[in-house]
Amino acid sequence: MQQAHDELVARGSTAGMSEVAARWHFSDASHFIRHFTSVYGATPAAYLKNQRKVGSP
Repeated sequence: MQQAHDELVARGSTAGMSEVAARWHFSDASHFIRHFTSVYGATPAAYLKNQRKVGSP
């Protein structure tokens, strides 16, 4: 999950959930999103949005 997280953060809004899910062997994007949410406490989209706010000046 950490590698999928790192890829998602590195690619930001250009990351396609289905592509990331497939690369890290999740059966589909919905499984990836559920697992990501259970580990990080937010959906990937919400997590990325929050990361952009934290990283903004």
